[in-house]
Amino acid sequence: YAISSNEDLLKLLFDLSVHVVVGGHTHEPMLRRFERARGKQPLWVVNPGTLFRENEPGFAVIDFPRARVDFHRCGAPGAKSTIATTGMLAT
Repeated sequence: YAISSNEDLLKLLFDLSVHVVVGGHTHEPMLRRFERARGKQPLWVVNPGTLFRENEPGFAVIDFPRARVDFHRCGAPGAKSTIATTGMLAT
């Protein structure tokens, strides 16, 4: 229902020139695949999460040539980030 009532997302879904959308409204890391017509590339929606929340701030790195998304979680200030999950932008 949420997808069918979201006109902006539907426009992107039917625009075959768009393959990846990056947004962050929910503040939760997410990689979601939306299927299109047979033989067409899917639409990928990447939500990197948030840097400004107390609960697990993080970011995402998208490697387009490798079709890979790595979600990183940030620890204490000065600490190295850790990879929480990895997803593939496979066709």
